[in-house]
Amino acid sequence: MCIYNIIMKCVSVVVLFTPFPVASPTPLNGRYTKSIENYKLTVPHKLDSRGDFLSFDLPHFFVHDPSKSRRKRTSQDSSMVHYGLTLNGQDHVIDLWPNHEFLSADLIVERRDPKLRRASERFKRIDREKICHYTGEVRGQNGSRAALSTCDGLAGYIILDNKRYFIEPLEHHQPNQQGQHLHMIHQSNSHVDARSAHCGTSADWEKAWKKRFRDKLLKTGQAVVGKRGTTSEHRYLEILVVCDKKFITHHKDKDMENYIMTIMNMVSDFYHDASSGNQMDIVVVRVMYLEKEEEEIDLVINTDAESTLASFCKWQVKINPKDITNPNYHDIAVLLTSGNQMDIVVVRVMYLEKEEEEIDLVINTDAESTLASFCKWQVKINPKDITNPNYHDIAVLLTRYDICADEGKDCGLMGLAYVAGACTKEENCAINEDGGLTLGIVVTHEIGHVMGCAHDTEGESACPSQAEDESYYIMAPYVHMFTTRWSTCSRGFMTALFENNLGDCLNDEPEVSIYSMRNALPGTIYDS
Repeated sequence: MCIYNIIMKCVSVVVLFTPFPVASPTPLNGRYTKSIENYKLTVPHKLDSRGDFLSFDLPHFFVHDPSKSRRKRTSQDSSMVHYGLTLNGQDHVIDLWPNHEFLSADLIVERRDPKLRRASERFKRIDREKICHYTGEVRGQNGSRAALSTCDGLAGYIILDNKRYFIEPLEHHQPNQQGQHLHMIHQSNSHVDARSAHCGTSADWEKAWKKRFRDKLLKTGQAVVGKRGTTSEHRYLEILVVCDKKFITHHKDKDMENYIMTIMNMVSDFYHDASSGNQMDIVVVRVMYLEKEEEEIDLVINTDAESTLASFCKWQVKINPKDITNPNYHDIAVLLTSGNQMDIVVVRVMYLEKEEEEIDLVINTDAESTLASFCKWQVKINPKDITNPNYHDIAVLLTRYDICADEGKDCGLMGLAYVAGACTKEENCAINEDGGLTLGIVVTHEIGHVMGCAHDTEGESACPSQAEDESYYIMAPYVHMFTTRWSTCSRGFMTALFENNLGDCLNDEPEVSIYSMRNALPGTIYDS
């Protein structure tokens, strides 16, 4: 009998409070991460505020209220939720608070399919009455962190003793009659933990910064001069998330929207880490599904990382509202394919279900051409009005393509971005290969490049890839499960971006739309 069937039989008759190691070399799949070899199995449970057992029923929701953003956390907060887990052989209480910061009040999810004529078919608002993304800590453990989504089981990460643990439900497992839901806790994965899984962004960060300074001088006629005291100012990275056709196909049998928000919840937590040295909020303003990717003009997505990045960055400019007060205007676009305190705010989610019909958009295995195509395409879809609540600052592409560089010779790439591309028109974008929950690390890393960060190696930023405790910094060139925080070099890069007025577009707080989906035509709010 296979190990999966044995596990299923055990769970049906035994109440599991602690994880147990599986000695078999047979890898198992999680709901989102595949072929996990180093894992433990557990049945999490919900606790009351005292830490006493409450229920095996894990899902928990809150009403999204942007006015509660940045409110000081207290242990008496009635909106908290608590879970029991065993890590490193010890029982722990995970205390979680609602993450109100990273979702725009006017976030829209958009399906890019020419056959969908009615606005009600193409656009939808998130259900603000049923949000399930939390951040928090392990009770009594200094330096611990947690970013967990509680929509249908637990999914996300926990940091304890400078080690990162990912947790997600076991693939195809559903809660039994008692509500017990089998989960996997894992720290390494053969797909992304090998040194072949790396970022494809160029090592020549100095060239990218010089270009930004030169462009600033040509635009304003003034030399860039650093200023002090900018780290206390609050910044908002308004994000467009674009999902290509391969990503959509791979996740078609799952709750794709919750998976995307689970990833962005983790990204948001990374940017809130004190090691960043600045106050920044990640705000998702728009999510787009490229259901007819092949029909997108000027957008090419394939395994060539650099061309994909260039394409994506140009494309996201076109789709961004021109009015920066538009609630769907984005600062940063992210492409998903299979001390700075920052808030990532999601303002727009786009599904490219007809990706092949997107004019000027080509997504394939060529990373460089895909990036170039995506960057060009995102310009066209960004609302012209920067006051539009769905205007984005940064565009992010999520893809399931195995993106490659060097004419297909290097296919270990996990992402690609333009260094210091924040607040530019056609380089404020990144492409990211989806490999499960570690996608949260990849997206955080690539947005870090957009914010001006170089790789943490002695030969690039002059900072090592690892800290003294042997954990990895976020901007290490390889994807590691033990990634925990920003290096002093990354902190310096991001601070320099702000002090030299190269990140001014991130100063505006996300707008709240005056429009209603029921009484406004799509063209009123969004550019076609």
